[in-house]
Amino acid sequence: PRWPCIFDDKRQCQKIDAFFHSEFDTWGMDVFSLAQISQDRSLQFVGWEVLRQGNHFQEFGLADKKVRTFLSAVESRYGDRKLVPYHNSLHAADVLHSVHRLLQHLGFGCYFSSLSRMALLLSAAVHDMGHDGRNNAFHINVQDHFALTYNDRSVLENYHIASAFKLLNDCPEANLLDVVSQDERVMLRKEMVDSVLATDMSHHFRGVENLKNFVEKLDRDPADWDEEPGAKSQLQMMLLHAADISNPGKPINLSDTWTDLLRQEFYSQGDLEIDLGLPVSPMCDRSVTKFAGSQVGFIQFIVKPTWDVLATISP
Repeated sequence: PRWPCIFDDKRQCQKIDAFFHSEFDTWGMDVFSLAQISQDRSLQFVGWEVLRQGNHFQEFGLADKKVRTFLSAVESRYGDRKLVPYHNSLHAADVLHSVHRLLQHLGFGCYFSSLSRMALLLSAAVHDMGHDGRNNAFHINVQDHFALTYNDRSVLENYHIASAFKLLNDCPEANLLDVVSQDERVMLRKEMVDSVLATDMSHHFRGVENLKNFVEKLDRDPADWDEEPGAKSQLQMMLLHAADISNPGKPINLSDTWTDLLRQEFYSQGDLEIDLGLPVSPMCDRSVTKFAGSQVGFIQFIVKPTWDVLATISP
């Protein structure tokens, strides 16, 4: 089937077709518009299309029904947009689309095998699955089940990727990976775990520095990256991380919308921290935070250096 969902109204299908024809192959795909015309199933449609365009259905023999069930289950496990304004399935769909663009259109696909490309796409789809709109510091400060389960270390990221593999193991009808060999599954699992854990911002500066070192040593030849231990893994992790923080690099109308949603989520956490008598996390205190100024610093010291390094690999 062309799409993971079938609409009774043919006009709805036509809208979906028109959207993907005009928007999907652009960097500034409007995932908010897609959510409207897909009836809040943007992650399912983006997930389906990236697997289709990447030839993963055919190459690995992925079962249509299991892919459909998997994408639907993943999307349903993201938080309600009213309760989790930013880290919801729209963010996941946007990050997934950005990873797809990096691999298929911006020159990074040649550094990876088909299996590794699929691993990176699936990592993007699940990378914030189950996010509750609170950051790691909050969970650690309250010592809730996330912090206690994952020993205060990348608690949300560990939860996201653990939940993804529990879904695959506990729900056979959603296990789209049952067609790969055991060796491939072990490799894919490792790459997905590494990539999702690397989205923890506490790893940012070390990750950028490690990638810089590989760039200085290897230049741009994919064969050299393939032979150097740890190089492709570092690049894979940084591609997901870069996509995860790519909102400032999108068209201004989308960038502003994402910033406002993040602000809402941060302020909601800050209000709760005040109610609980906890230290208020950075950028979460609505009474003192200058959010616009903080975004300038985020772009200058976090986003731009990340993308500058990637640009030296694939200009």
